[in-house]
Amino acid sequence: MERRGKHRKNRKIKNAAVFLILAITGFQAAMEIKAYWFYMPFRLEADCREQKPEVETIKTWEEQEKDGEGGILDVAGWRAADEKLVFGMSTGRSENAKLAEVYGNMELAFPADILAGTYGIPGQKDVCVISRELADSLFGNVDVEGEQVCFLEERKEKDNDERRILTVAGVIGQEGKYLLVYVEEGKMERIAVLFDKRFQAKEKMEALLGAGGT
Repeated sequence: MERRGKHRKNRKIKNAAVFLILAITGFQAAMEIKAYWFYMPFRLEADCREQKPEVETIKTWEEQEKDGEGGILDVAGWRAADEKLVFGMSTGRSENAKLAEVYGNMELAFPADILAGTYGIPGQKDVCVISRELADSLFGNVDVEGEQVCFLEERKEKDNDERRILTVAGVIGQEGKYLLVYVEEGKMERIAVLFDKRFQAKEKMEALLGAGGT
């Protein structure tokens, strides 16, 4: 009887220990989920070809970011331009590439691995970022920070296209042949916003687009 009583007591202790472990594990999981929803920054991207917000509108969102309104940590907008024939200045090689014109944080717009250099400084008009495939086609490798590329840019106020020369600030692991450049005006087709948390991010994005459409 005494031995049986000890066995029951030990089993109760083990059950209590298992229950305690499960409770702690559950609590930790709940805290991680809470952190995921309430404390982790969240990037949300949206197609805004219908609203086509102007850069000036996005600048007002940036003011909200500075004021801490709407939970906005960062914002970027971009649009696709016509495909361009891009030349590597030092090699003479050429390749067709998709041109993307970006306002704001280019890394937020095109989050990809940096293979060489940097994304440059937002607003720099004399630099560009190119994809790995374009770098390989024009220069034979990705270590091309400081190299120059050029393409013909259409000028509305002129009859002829004008050659535009840009210095490569960096190379990214974006799939496809891409040339990314900074712009400071015009209408955007896609936006990306970094919110301070995931919770209600979609609703906040819809509010921005609803207020910023033209």
